[in-house]
Amino acid sequence: NRPHTSLIMVHRWMLVQFLTHRAYKITGVEKTVVSPLNFGIGTDLKYFFSLSMKGAFYTGGGIEVSWGGSHVDNIENIRSWQQKDVELNVSGNLGYRWILYPSNTIISLGVLPFLSKKLKNEWYDADQPITVYQGDKRWLGGCMLELSIGKQF
Repeated sequence: NRPHTSLIMVHRWMLVQFLTHRAYKITGVEKTVVSPLNFGIGTDLKYFFSLSMKGAFYTGGGIEVSWGGSHVDNIENIRSWQQKDVELNVSGNLGYRWILYPSNTIISLGVLPFLSKKLKNEWYDADQPITVYQGDKRWLGGCMLELSIGKQF
């Protein structure tokens, strides 16, 4: 049960991200609908400090590119906006992974500090899509809680 490093392929489907949808619902001023086609692909590198039959602490990081869009109804101006973006996400990772036998189900609980940069951030009026506005493309940072479920093959 020695320490080891794993390279992990990541696919995120934004429709499943419950907290993202809840955050948009409670803003109040605008009604945002996140496209079900939003997704991200990338890779994580994780170092497991020791691997027992039950689980292990890990640390690591990853990089991901995500593509997305949303529709915003601004209640104050009675306008509808469409948004399309491409993001580069870089993250660290620290947590614990459990392995449930005999199903080989993996459950990870951790913390992900991250930096994110929009490579493309375009907005346009849904009624007048001719004019395209460029949104903010600065680096943004934050921290998320991770709860992931997967299968070990």
